[in-house]
Amino acid sequence: MIPEPIPVKAKRNSDSRALLTDAVATLLTAGARDGSLRTDVTPDNVLLLMGGIAYSVRHGTKEQTRPLVDLFMDALTTRGFKDRL
Repeated sequence: MIPEPIPVKAKRNSDSRALLTDAVATLLTAGARDGSLRTDVTPDNVLLLMGGIAYSVRHGTKEQTRPLVDLFMDALTTRGFKDRL
């Protein structure tokens, strides 16, 4: 079950990080449950990778960024993970 939207009055920094971590955890749990996502990835791993991709979007080109997004998505899925075994 997907949680309610982020409350409007959430404190900016610490609450935002907790809300993002919880949202990613919810998605990872759902994906692990249905077998589409790996079970060994943590919300912090996802957020760090997303930060790196965000940096590349800002400072790189589309040609550099698109493969990173594809790699990120492949790294999260069981399909990508099983292909490496």
